[in-house]
Amino acid sequence: MAELLDGRYLLHEKLGRGMFGTVHRAELRVLGHTLRQVGVKLFHAERAVPVPELLGEALQLIEVVEKCPDPVVRDRFLTCHDAGVEGGATGRPYMVTELARGDLAWRLRGGQLPVETVRDYARQLCQGLAFLHGRGVVHLDLKPGNILVSASGSLKIGDFGLARRVSSLLRRAPAATGTVWYVPAEVLQLQEAGPEADVYALGLICYQMLTGRLPHQDQLRAAAPDEVTAPDTDTLVRLKLRDAEPPGTRNPEVRDHPFEAVVMRALSPLATDRYPDAGALLRALDAPAGAPPPRTPTPRQRLETLTEHLRGALRRGDLDLADELRREALDLNRALPDTAMVPEVYALATEAALRRDDGGGARALAMEGLGRRRCPETFRAMAAAFAGTELGRGFARRSGEGAGG
Repeated sequence: MAELLDGRYLLHEKLGRGMFGTVHRAELRVLGHTLRQVGVKLFHAERAVPVPELLGEALQLIEVVEKCPDPVVRDRFLTCHDAGVEGGATGRPYMVTELARGDLAWRLRGGQLPVETVRDYARQLCQGLAFLHGRGVVHLDLKPGNILVSASGSLKIGDFGLARRVSSLLRRAPAATGTVWYVPAEVLQLQEAGPEADVYALGLICYQMLTGRLPHQDQLRAAAPDEVTAPDTDTLVRLKLRDAEPPGTRNPEVRDHPFEAVVMRALSPLATDRYPDAGALLRALDAPAGAPPPRTPTPRQRLETLTEHLRGALRRGDLDLADELRREALDLNRALPDTAMVPEVYALATEAALRRDDGGGARALAMEGLGRRRCPETFRAMAAAFAGTELGRGFARRSGEGAGG
């Protein structure tokens, strides 16, 4: 039997279920008459993030979209008609939107899409995301199930349940991110997110549209994206820090196509290697053939990002990932001149070796760092490598003096 929500919305079948709620087809009923068909999202009350807070932030961001002066950009988002909390402050929060029956996930059940269709879809999504990014907002839950497709091929971005202003993101835990397949390593591991996280998600969606599958999917136990469970998250982080196989290996139509290079940069493992935001990605999509490639990060920038990931792996106790990252970071660091190298790499690499009970390796790394630059970071590495000895205590004192070099 259909349920009447808040005395107005007659709920019918479920259309989908997400991290923060369930979407139903519904009718807006007034005086016994149906005024229109709508979609109603009922928020889960048991989520760790308070639902009223989620609802409030989502409505603020929807208001930002509604004030957009460009009707084309406004049309890239699902229209919100109403929102409220049934039965007062302790009741069920809900949001009412236009009814959209078909999503990109449903469209993808038929397999890969033509290259020009994917490129057109990417442009449409970039138009909406570029508007958000320009106002300091990151969507953070971009996935095929949250992208609605009309019969005419027009796309709409839905579900603002996770969207956040960049300034508020650092208080969010990884558990409050979207489907892990579409979340980059820096969000899963470091709890940090900027516009590059949405760029990564869009790159993955394009890859999926071009090939019918996601990168690295064959290497996980899960058979489908939404079946990735918590124990697989560490494995997923390690895979996400590796370069994906180009989509052209699965779809000859896109092999060596300029669009393939755009997709590969969008889903780069390191945030600094991606387009900085959806506006930059849109410009790359619109660039004429033969245009010079966008600026790529310097080796020093790549090394700094790797260092952040190494620090995160050590903080989480993921020693296997830390071993992979320290090898790559050390190789990059050794290729840089002494004046440009990152001293902290030696401190973190020394810590990783010590956690593996490799005292000899730790001492060798600390000595190498000290030989390249005398600074607090390398003195800290020496103090850790020779902990418990007079030599180690001496290096600890030097690290606190702020010695330069």
